[in-house]
Amino acid sequence: MSTFDPTADPMDGPWDDVDTAIMADIRRYWETVDPVPDDLVEQACFAVQLSAIGAEMLRLAATEPLVGVRSERTRLITFAGDTLTITINVSGNDDRSARLDGWLYPPMACGIELRTNTGTQRTESDTEGRFALAAVPAGVAQIVARPTGTDRTVTTPAFSI
Repeated sequence: MSTFDPTADPMDGPWDDVDTAIMADIRRYWETVDPVPDDLVEQACFAVQLSAIGAEMLRLAATEPLVGVRSERTRLITFAGDTLTITINVSGNDDRSARLDGWLYPPMACGIELRTNTGTQRTESDTEGRFALAAVPAGVAQIVARPTGTDRTVTTPAFSI
C-alpha cells in the first residue's frame, strides 16, 4: 500500500479505477443538480443557422406565466433590441400545440416567420404590429421579423413552446 504524499503532483501518476470512479460520481452529481437541457442541441443548431443571415438579434427581456387565465400553459415572453421589441403570448391548445399571439413595438407591418424544429410558419403583422399563429408545435421555436419596405431582419433567440 502506498502512502499519501501531499507534495506529489496527482497528475504524475497513471489514470486508474479510483480516478474513473471519482469522475463518475462527479458526473452523476452534476446530472442530478444541473442536467443538460433536453433541447440544448436544437437551440445550438438554431443559433448556428442564424449567424449566417446577419440579423439583428433580440435578447430575452422577460418571461412570466399569466396568473388567473384558463390555460395552465399560458405565458408572456418579451424580446427586446435596439430597434424592435416583440412580445408574445403563448397559450396551450387542447392538441398540445400552442397559439401564439404577438405584438411589435414600435407597431409596424412585418413579415413574420416562426421557425420550429418541424418547419416554418409564416404570417404578417398588421400596421398595429399584431400577429397570430393558431397551431404552433411544442418544441424549440424562433421568430424572424422582416419589417415591410426594408432589408432589415430582426430575430429572437431560440425559445421553448
